Amino acid sequence: MKTNVTLLSASAKAIVLISGLLILTTSCKKDDPEPHPSPANMELGSAVLPTSFNFNTYQEVSMNFTGVANTTYKVYGRYNDEQELIGKFGSASTTALKDITISSSFDRLFVEAYSTLGKETYEFSLNHFSNNLTFDFSKSGKTSFKSGGAPVNVLYAMNSNKDFFVVSSLDYTHEVLPDLIAGTIACAADTVNDVVYYHSNGNMYQYDILNQTHTLAYTNANPFGSGNFPRMEYDHVSEHLFLSNGSTSIKEVDPTNGSVIATYTISGLVNGSGGGDLAFPANGNRYLACFSGLYQLNFTAGSSTVQATRISAENMPYQLTSAGYDREGFIYACTNDNESKMLKMDPNDGSYVVVKTFPTRINDLGSVISMSNSLCTGDTDNDGVCDELDDFPTDSTVAYATYTPSELGAGTYAFEDLWPAIGDYDFNDLVVSYKYIQMRNQDDELVKIQAVFRVKAVGASYQNGFGFQLDLPAADIKSVTGYVHDQGIVIMDSKGLETGQSKSTIIVFENAFDVIPHVGGPYINTDPTYPVSTGEEIVIEIELNSALNISVIPENPFIFVNGVRSHEIHMADGEPTDLMDMTLFGQGGDDSDPESDRYFRDERNVPWGIDISHTFRYPIEKSRVDQGYNHFIDWGMASGSAYPDWYKDNSGYRNTSVLFLNN
Repeated sequence: MKTNVTLLSASAKAIVLISGLLILTTSCKKDDPEPHPSPANMELGSAVLPTSFNFNTYQEVSMNFTGVANTTYKVYGRYNDEQELIGKFGSASTTALKDITISSSFDRLFVEAYSTLGKETYEFSLNHFSNNLTFDFSKSGKTSFKSGGAPVNVLYAMNSNKDFFVVSSLDYTHEVLPDLIAGTIACAADTVNDVVYYHSNGNMYQYDILNQTHTLAYTNANPFGSGNFPRMEYDHVSEHLFLSNGSTSIKEVDPTNGSVIATYTISGLVNGSGGGDLAFPANGNRYLACFSGLYQLNFTAGSSTVQATRISAENMPYQLTSAGYDREGFIYACTNDNESKMLKMDPNDGSYVVVKTFPTRINDLGSVISMSNSLCTGDTDNDGVCDELDDFPTDSTVAYATYTPSELGAGTYAFEDLWPAIGDYDFNDLVVSYKYIQMRNQDDELVKIQAVFRVKAVGASYQNGFGFQLDLPAADIKSVTGYVHDQGIVIMDSKGLETGQSKSTIIVFENAFDVIPHVGGPYINTDPTYPVSTGEEIVIEIELNSALNISVIPENPFIFVNGVRSHEIHMADGEPTDLMDMTLFGQGGDDSDPESDRYFRDERNVPWGIDISHTFRYPIEKSRVDQGYNHFIDWGMASGSAYPDWYKDNSGYRNTSVLFLNN
């Protein structure tokens, strides 16, 4: 394994790039007034950030881990009850050395180590500056479940019609099992005793996984009264069942007789909190999936209150009936339909994809995972990484994928296109969703990059192009494919890179109107009274000449205005490319100072482009972003420490009347 590699996390990148949002509310002129004591009644462009805010959002972490050979490490940053995936890397030796740069907002680092010993975890405290972390994972207590010959990495699925089947969490195939004794809407898998519990009308039944038989466990099993409750989960730490009535009450009970051990009340749920289910993965996190999305639950010792922290940015478009998990920590939920959809959810940000549609309804799921050695004996591509941990098990050149912003989510670039003139702050002149996927080999060397884009809105008449730049010389690039060039504006070399550039520059499209249909109205997807248009997915594939022992390559996204290639607009302080017309700086409302690397800001530090590491519900025409998001300025005035989730649809966060919600 190569060492001393700097890995920039998705979370760190998000904070760095969306820091352009913060500077919307500040000014750096020497004669600026002192920061306002309160952001009350401020409008975008009038608020002043503290002069001490220097946009330094990084801390250094050096890791020195001991383990067994061929260990794969997954690293997460934690802040309060939030967790974000930073990256995954492997070590063929017993020692893993890794340097990473992450957001200074994280106060803890959580590491999962996968090896033939099983799965080990450890949480480190961070000091926000420079950290040296040392740990021996070969001596830690592994997190694994007793398998006892029972199926592993599966989800047991049930419904109120007595249907019962088992679903593989690897490929989502399913097998029908013997019918239930009674229909149910709540079940839980106990892999300590190899049984699946299910409740129906006050009776608790159990299914013996090994013998495939059903029996009545006990009666008087509903501590909430008569009827049925929708949520049930087995906790493998306490070996107790947790039941919930579909609202805010949770009962911890003894699974052998149903006696109540503790009663809890959930606090912090927003919008519709009904339905759904509980999921308690082996990593110690506890989740609730319900109609208003995915929540993380925090049980505090000695307290009867369970604090729910919302992960999803907005309500689910489905009614969720169940929740489960896999060994990688992803959450699965099924929908309340006659043919239920199964969603795979990222617990870092609540993003999801539909992975399966079943021919019947699913009312609940129970999870069985294992870290036994037998699961890691297969290595199809012979790259030294077992198939279950290899993101590309049939390609020996790559083993691990790193996603920005996350595997299931997408970020958003939003631009104003009048630069150097002042815009109207609706940031919808060109809106592009993005996801970057870095493909690395077993030695954590970068081999390929995939970038996926889709135009979401064009709120302008200008025919704008879009591209991005990597901090790599053209000599490192073998080929670039997937771009859309129909206008003859850009000159490309044989590799697919733009000519005349000292850094690798990829033009994704030359004209936004070429990649999204114009279906009605003066613009596209900025006026909800007109039909919604769906842009085509553009997948850029970048192959390197050889594997590089380098850090994550920061993207430098930009647009060029109305077919004029030299008229670029970048994010705040985004470096212009070699083809930029430098005479445009300082004109109109621009207050750039290239000598001090200050670019694309006006005299109050307002940029013309913002980057959000999430799906962004951008404003409709002529509505400022702070009119749509009530806590946007609060967030900026607090230097990002208040309302870090300002873009979510929590109660009181949004004015939906001025946001485009249809795509």
